[in-house]
Amino acid sequence: MGMIHVTKPMESFAEKMKGLERLVSAQEPAGLPKYIATAHLNKPYLTGTLTPMLGVIEAAGTTNAGVVVPKVDPSREPMKYFSGFLGLDEYVGKVAIDQGGEYDNDHWINLLISQHPREVLIVELAWLNSAIRQPDLAARIQGQFRGILLDSLRDYFDQAMGQHDLARVFLARQPVLRAIRQVLLYAGHTKEEPAFPPWVTAIMLAHAFASGLGHWKAGERDFLETGPDLWPGMKASMAVELVQNFLFNQQEDVLARLDRYSRLWDYYGQNLKRSRPRASPNELVKEATGVDRLDLFAVVYSLLARALNWKPGENFKVPDPYQGIGMERALFDTALGVVTTDEATLQEELAGAPDDWQMLPFEQHPVLRIGESVVVLDQGYLIDKATSGLYWIVLDHEEKVYGKKAKETIVWSQAYSEMVEVLAEDTLRAMRLRLLPDGGKTFYTEEDLSAAYGKGVRLCDAVMYFGRGMALFEIQKGQVSLDTRQRGLVEKFKSDTGRMVLTKAKQLQGTADAIFADESALTGYPPTNGLRIFPVAVMGGTYPVNPVTDEYIRIELKELSLLDGLNAGGLEPLAVVDIGELEMLEGLVEKRGIGVLDTLEDWKKGAVSRWSLRNYLIDQYGTSWDQFRPSRMGSSFNALTESVIPRLKVRSESKTADGL
Repeated sequence: MGMIHVTKPMESFAEKMKGLERLVSAQEPAGLPKYIATAHLNKPYLTGTLTPMLGVIEAAGTTNAGVVVPKVDPSREPMKYFSGFLGLDEYVGKVAIDQGGEYDNDHWINLLISQHPREVLIVELAWLNSAIRQPDLAARIQGQFRGILLDSLRDYFDQAMGQHDLARVFLARQPVLRAIRQVLLYAGHTKEEPAFPPWVTAIMLAHAFASGLGHWKAGERDFLETGPDLWPGMKASMAVELVQNFLFNQQEDVLARLDRYSRLWDYYGQNLKRSRPRASPNELVKEATGVDRLDLFAVVYSLLARALNWKPGENFKVPDPYQGIGMERALFDTALGVVTTDEATLQEELAGAPDDWQMLPFEQHPVLRIGESVVVLDQGYLIDKATSGLYWIVLDHEEKVYGKKAKETIVWSQAYSEMVEVLAEDTLRAMRLRLLPDGGKTFYTEEDLSAAYGKGVRLCDAVMYFGRGMALFEIQKGQVSLDTRQRGLVEKFKSDTGRMVLTKAKQLQGTADAIFADESALTGYPPTNGLRIFPVAVMGGTYPVNPVTDEYIRIELKELSLLDGLNAGGLEPLAVVDIGELEMLEGLVEKRGIGVLDTLEDWKKGAVSRWSLRNYLIDQYGTSWDQFRPSRMGSSFNALTESVIPRLKVRSESKTADGL
């Protein structure tokens, strides 16, 4: 790349594959990129100039409707769970104004884009997007960039990065991807003598987009302060912006994710009981993509290996992604086609995605094909394509072949729901109480509940008995809609919350009422004195839990007279979690012996009650992923990764082409 001019011997592709396996294994050597080795909070990013959002965050912590965010003393502690990314206006803009001129962000974007050919800037920006996930590399880039700044430019840069009220990041994923979009759409002249080298231009371009995020909508810079209220005192536009932010920036343990989706397809997809899709889930993937699911994963894995193992002196663009691979070329190319596209296709799709959070073209095509070479634009979306994205690949295929409302399409969604539900139930079952004196039952399924309470009662999916109380779980496979997470449509957010949370609250309420009325009908034991019930809605995807969504749910529950809204004795606040968080809890139960009810209670009554369970667990137990991984985790992951090299037929070679 344009910086760090160090020449090192090239690693063979086989060595790169082994390196990636070490990165996502349970035994991480010291100094690995934190993207792989440590837990990430669901952390939103804010521009330094997005003052409406910061104004809410730095408020005393309440509105007339209740708590918005935790109260934080900026003089003593950076704002919890928030980081701000640097904007070009914060250093270049200030120097321009000091010199008697003005700062026009759009002008600077056009100036920077015209500095170098499109391909050069795309590769540099993709490289920066990869570097963000590797703290050591990102720090080196920041240091070298700072080193080229002179006098007041460097002073303003240091001032912005050194703010104490909000932790700052040098680069962030959202502005980098928006910069890639604009570079792809740029059709103007390229300067013959650029003012900056490519890597400097790419960084400044990302900073320019950071300055502009959140300001273009409706042509108003105060967009987040306009429009209707979600509730009195909270603008709907601002609330949904925060929802989109959390959904975009959420991260989880890569090993856990790969293990989960491997089990989901290899075991639960092959052992469906209630649903009967027209073919097995793995066969449906092959029909939709033209390749076996594991072959697709092997090719994705190979692309990740090349990106994550980039070394100084190498080109981030891969001249030949087939280099070092012996898999049948047609098979490799078919799998590659699932995750790649050409410039013309991506340009057309990006032209129709102008909003700050409209990333669907990158989700669908995380790798760009430039002639015979490829460049990984976004590693997160690439992993998604081979995990959570498989459901959508099959759904799109079923809809295309049979129609949206066809039986085949509906049955596929039902089958996937069953896969997710049974996987979640098994995760819960692993945490059940096993120490009743007479060996009595402590885990109850929906069938057990139906047998106890009969028809006409709203029943949840699972109940766990822990002596002093019960945890009730209702599981659903859905996720926040595209219209919410990318377009920010308030009515769709309300609809999503109703579908994913409030409808599940009704199931939980019905089960809680039945148990309070006749606990013995379920357990066969005398009723528990002072029984506490902990209702939990489990997301197969992810619902963004933060102070805004938490407050909205509470308001709606009160309106519906459900759970928290009833303020009934014995009923604890509703908890919203995802399956990844259940797995983290499972690991802690196994390795630390923590109590499930104690954890839920401490979380919902503590200082971070309005943030996700993941954030609470990391706050309590630290950032080592190993403690959150149940011992059973890894067997399916190992089988998955061990299948990669034989499927790719990786050739051992002493040298590879530039860029591998």
